[in-house]
Amino acid sequence: MWRRSLSLAWLLLVLSAVAPARAHFIWLQGVQADGRGQIQVYFSEAPEPGSAALLDKVAQTEAWECRPEGRRPIALQKQLAGEQGSWTADVPYGPDVCYQAHCLYGVFERGGQALLLDYYAKHAGVLDAASRTQLPSVEAPLDIVGGIDAGDLVLRTVSDGQPLAAAEVIVTGPDGAVQPLTTDAAGEIRLPATAGAYAVRAQTSTPMAGTYQDKPYSAQRRYATLTFQVAAVTVAVAATDTAAGELTATELLARARAARAVWKDFPGFSADLTIRANDHSETARLTMHGDGRFDLEGSDSLGVGWTKTQLRILVQHRMPDGVLPEEAEYVAEEGRHPLGRLIKLKGGDLDSAYRVLDDVVAEVNRTMGKTRFTISVLSVTRNAEKLYLPEAFTVSYWDTEAGRLRSVETIYHTWQRVAGFDLPQRLVGVLSKDGQRHVFEVELANVRLLGEPAATQVDAATARR
Repeated sequence: MWRRSLSLAWLLLVLSAVAPARAHFIWLQGVQADGRGQIQVYFSEAPEPGSAALLDKVAQTEAWECRPEGRRPIALQKQLAGEQGSWTADVPYGPDVCYQAHCLYGVFERGGQALLLDYYAKHAGVLDAASRTQLPSVEAPLDIVGGIDAGDLVLRTVSDGQPLAAAEVIVTGPDGAVQPLTTDAAGEIRLPATAGAYAVRAQTSTPMAGTYQDKPYSAQRRYATLTFQVAAVTVAVAATDTAAGELTATELLARARAARAVWKDFPGFSADLTIRANDHSETARLTMHGDGRFDLEGSDSLGVGWTKTQLRILVQHRMPDGVLPEEAEYVAEEGRHPLGRLIKLKGGDLDSAYRVLDDVVAEVNRTMGKTRFTISVLSVTRNAEKLYLPEAFTVSYWDTEAGRLRSVETIYHTWQRVAGFDLPQRLVGVLSKDGQRHVFEVELANVRLLGEPAATQVDAATARR
């Protein structure tokens, strides 16, 4: 379910839109609990239960189960939980379902203009990069369709059967970041696909004089909302082997390294940090210099220590290293490994080995003295240039003398684009070591490149929630 903290970001983005009761919209969600399915129709700023006092304003909402052979109407019932509520119905539910709702709200007046408001909502189940890659279309004057294409999420807004160009589309992704995007001439927007829940909204406004329920209006405004999930990260290390047989091991490794997103001509940046370690929270100030050095003003706590370690690792992987291609060779294996072809460097004293899949360095293995570690990349995201950044990975440490696993850490990253640079937005880590478990989170706000005016500043907390 969408977090309550999303509501503020949605409200700030839609305050200028003309809609009833603080820019509320019709949203449709499908949920599965206790072995049964249910659809829930919300009237709120975000796809979550809205005010119970407003439910009767959209009591005329109709809903359908949509299948290739046609639509089946669904009877909705009011469901209240304290001061919140929704219109609901028990339904068959699965990842390939599609449900639709429509509400002709009526005439709404604001700023001296009378608008006829018409809402269309759709819940499209789950997209899977390996199987179900397309969103279903429905019978509606305004619809959002599309799907997964070459590692991207491509969404097309269709108005009366025609692509809607130069239209603003609001997308909230799995990390909570709210993105206002503009459709191209084909009515499409494109963004990197990430596993998790999505909420999308589009609108049209047409001058049209008329009367509805004895109330005159001068224009009709239609809203379309869409909710769905992506089950498989489309550019994660997953699908097929890179064309390893067509390249030498040295060439394959060099190509994967060249596909990383790095900070070229990096000026550095500053940011305010909120650091959480288990149940402790504090703030700090970060200054990251152009050469990769950084200053972190904060206490000497567990969370700050973990943050410094992660920043050092992050810098090592984002700064251009200028390393010449190292001689490498393939290692013979039986069968196909899920993380790709095994490559071992020739010579060197770190006993380094890698796995490469889909031009991504999916695993790094190194031995340093009495310690051996493995970094396993579980998913990546792509920037505007299609270069990859780590999204989720694990780091495992072994004691080579004792032959035992010492610790395992899982890291999750989200990124933000600031004036052409991919900068960290949020880091989450779960560390298991010596019989203890620690959970860390770092959020960056007020991010600004050094030497740049305040106009380049990005407030990550606002962008994400």
